[in-house]
Amino acid sequence: MKLKIILILITVALSTLFTACSNRPPEEKVTTAIKTQLEIEFPSSWYESLLNAKNAKVDSIKIVQFGNFNKSENYWPVKARVYGTYEVNYLIKTDTVSFDKIGDFKISEDDYGNWIAKLKEEQ
Repeated sequence: MKLKIILILITVALSTLFTACSNRPPEEKVTTAIKTQLEIEFPSSWYESLLNAKNAKVDSIKIVQFGNFNKSENYWPVKARVYGTYEVNYLIKTDTVSFDKIGDFKISEDDYGNWIAKLKEEQ
């Protein structure tokens, strides 16, 4: 009887641990994390022109695909399409340029339960 109880407790504990690690974050949390990261550090390769490009603004994000949870590095791979604008300053005027980029992000949870995004690859 004791062995049965111990096996049940181990099964429940492992199941809880697996579920906690593998619950995919809600799309809203992922898009917020991606937008926050891009506001902090916008990839320079996403600018069509590096010359005087600034003030990138993310208008919308569409999740293209969720990958399988990476257990060894503890993150969710997410491919997202990001739409927005940035400014290019020329000698006599400033133009607003639109962008439509796809990025691969690593989505993970920090020690305080906040979802964070890191750009994995630039495309």
